[in-house]
Amino acid sequence: MTHDKKITIVTGNPGKIVSFRRCLEPLGFDIHHENLELIEPQLDRIEDVALSKARQAHDILKKPLVVEDTGFYIDALGGFPGPYNKYVVDKIGVDGYLRLIDGETNRACRFFSALVYIDDAGVEHVFTSETKGRLAKEPDGLPLRSDAKSDLWKIYIPDGSDKTLNELGGEERKRFFKASEDKSVAAIFAKWLDEQKTPAAPAPANKARVTPKG
Repeated sequence: MTHDKKITIVTGNPGKIVSFRRCLEPLGFDIHHENLELIEPQLDRIEDVALSKARQAHDILKKPLVVEDTGFYIDALGGFPGPYNKYVVDKIGVDGYLRLIDGETNRACRFFSALVYIDDAGVEHVFTSETKGRLAKEPDGLPLRSDAKSDLWKIYIPDGSDKTLNELGGEERKRFFKASEDKSVAAIFAKWLDEQKTPAAPAPANKARVTPKG
């Protein structure tokens, strides 16, 4: 298996592009992106959503590519909305999420991300990561940051902080994003991809699976 230094990210989300560039460009990879109209499957696992969209994109582009999808899981709601987050947030917004858990003392939640890389041989590689936090009592009053991956940044407080992702700024923001990005699914993928230059390099412990397409 060989890896071109040019990586195509299939997304229309500017925040995801920023994240991939931060993780991959220092390793010498050239990041390109494609914004394709893909069917958003309603599936129970975020890994399966990412796989479906990666396969759709690969059928169109006929070249190696990356697709990342993220679910949002709220403990007090039994993990809802999970992989249905994009649909739900479009319908009820972040204020709707807060109404759903009004009065709840358990405000724990997490982002769970799945990344699918289809390589030049058509083999699918799936990577996962999660970031834990809690829901704020109300949305912060700031405009959504240009590098935000979701409106949820306005109500999501990451572990170790008392501010939403959207509120973090200055040195605090730099420290948090350096720590979180090192554990992100983009960073896990970047490390694995860089290691493929060494034939004996082991697969990461949290790499979900490698399966042939078909």
